[in-house]
Amino acid sequence: MNEGPHGFRDGPPLRGPLPLHPVEEELAIRHDEICRLQADNRLLMEENVALRRERDFVKNELLQASQAIPKLRSDKELESRELIQRGLPLEAELRAREPLREEAIQLKSEAQKLDALRQELSGKVQALQQDLKHLQTENQQLPTLQIEIDGLRQELIRARSAVL
Repeated sequence: MNEGPHGFRDGPPLRGPLPLHPVEEELAIRHDEICRLQADNRLLMEENVALRRERDFVKNELLQASQAIPKLRSDKELESRELIQRGLPLEAELRAREPLREEAIQLKSEAQKLDALRQELSGKVQALQQDLKHLQTENQQLPTLQIEIDGLRQELIRARSAVL
């Protein structure tokens, strides 16, 4: 801003406070800085109090957790022992059933062999039934063949008698 030849500034008048004397200006700057530092200090104190409260809360939580851990461990150990005790009879029962399992496997194998044998025998029975039907059909023709044979015999006897 240019000041004119008579010490006045060119242009419209400034709004706001007039410029301060350098000492007053320094005091105003320091006052503002002190106010800012006081506000920062209050914030730091509040933050410090909050952190101490949080620290005390966390210490209390840790104390409670450290007191609860042995009880939890003993409870888990007791539960583990109970599970082991309940599992022992089941394990003994499984060991007792092992021969039954092996026997069941053997019986299953035998059943499969018997089923294969049954299928084989069923096939043979069907073949024998077909043979039986064929033989029955042939047996039905026997009386006719017998009559034919008797006729041929009679003819043979006549042919011999005629030749002699």
